[in-house]
Amino acid sequence: MIRAALWLFVGVASLVLVCVCAEENAQDERDVPPGVNHADHLENDSTGAQILSVVIRGVADRKKFEEIRKEIYLDVLTTSKWAVDILVQKSSLDYTKHLLKSADLEFKVLIEDIQKQMEAENPPESKESLSRSSLRGHGLTFDRYHSVDTMYQYMEYLNRTYSDFVKLEDIGTTAEGRTLRVLYISSGQPNRKAIWIDGGIHAREWVASAAVLWVLSELTEKRERLPEEMRELDFVVMPMVNPDGYEYTRARRSTRLWRKNRAPVSSACAGVDVNRNFEHGWGGHGTSGEACRDTYRGPRPASERETQAIVNYAAKNIPKIQGFLTFHCYGQYILYPWGYDKILPEDHADLQRVGEIAAQRIKEVGDVNYTVGSSANLLYPAAGGSDDWAKSKGVKYAYTVELRGPGYPGGLNSFFLPPEQIIPSGRDAFEIVRTVAEAIVLQPS
Repeated sequence: MIRAALWLFVGVASLVLVCVCAEENAQDERDVPPGVNHADHLENDSTGAQILSVVIRGVADRKKFEEIRKEIYLDVLTTSKWAVDILVQKSSLDYTKHLLKSADLEFKVLIEDIQKQMEAENPPESKESLSRSSLRGHGLTFDRYHSVDTMYQYMEYLNRTYSDFVKLEDIGTTAEGRTLRVLYISSGQPNRKAIWIDGGIHAREWVASAAVLWVLSELTEKRERLPEEMRELDFVVMPMVNPDGYEYTRARRSTRLWRKNRAPVSSACAGVDVNRNFEHGWGGHGTSGEACRDTYRGPRPASERETQAIVNYAAKNIPKIQGFLTFHCYGQYILYPWGYDKILPEDHADLQRVGEIAAQRIKEVGDVNYTVGSSANLLYPAAGGSDDWAKSKGVKYAYTVELRGPGYPGGLNSFFLPPEQIIPSGRDAFEIVRTVAEAIVLQPS
């Protein structure tokens, strides 16, 4: 009777807790209450919505939070052993806070009004900036978030300008007909080892693609200043894995929180979580078989065009590819396999050591703390991820990197990073790439 009453309240109050970034590490799915379509949650207006961080002080608090999840539909932004961040619509704030207080769960408000934050996230481009763009031959800057077309324009510019060591390759198309592109950066030497770098597999994680583009600019336009170990390797860079989903988040503020691609999957919902769609561990913990869920894994392993493009291209270049870096936001984590279960690869000590070196370098450069560990053990299991797939195919250094969010100096706690955090996030990413490059060059052949 209590449960039925609560479901009814949820239906009336329209409780919307939108799953946004870093759900790579979410726990097992919870049932969606009757009549609730998860995809519709992302369409609702976010005026007055808040981000709450629920403190988890131990097993007892975790159980209390899970008991609430049994009674009402809760989605999370990110979850760790210490906290759970949730986004709650204005109409449900009082009730949600009441439930948390009744369970003696401590929480704090991280963002007072998510809509206002979105409005300030990407201001219009100035006339001066547009004028400079025409002179440069591309429109990409690192003071704002750009369209997929502008990203590709920049990649085309690099292909033209540095044709002696850069090659633009089209590796697939999306459900909506957009091209999937990588930029191959050659060391100029035959049979060199390589690092794969990608971002934007989850649509709403804008800074991930922006940071990868910053790394791309360092690898090409500032090539002469690169450390020697980086000039000894080839790089494959894919700044935008999920262009359909990304453009959907740019279309209107109400869809800014969309996570998946835009493949048609049912009459009610669209989209597959591409980072639950890879073969290794597919269908396991942290995934959903429900098409309307944000962690929907797809009908079968590698069902998605984006997954197929990465698998087909990367597989042809293994064992040459010995580093696989996939960038996300948020949380400031350097995560290595396995993600599908709480087990460790045989060489986990190497992965931990290299990750810790990268974290220390980021701390020295940007005064930001990154935590290192295996995905499932540090956070929670999530199957079907691209890093697990890469590791299963023999890539030595495979990492998922959650970029800035909680704790960056003077900043907010979420995936809505202001544009001035693009370059600092790019510098974080660059230090990780540099550290992995160094490890590959120095490792025994």
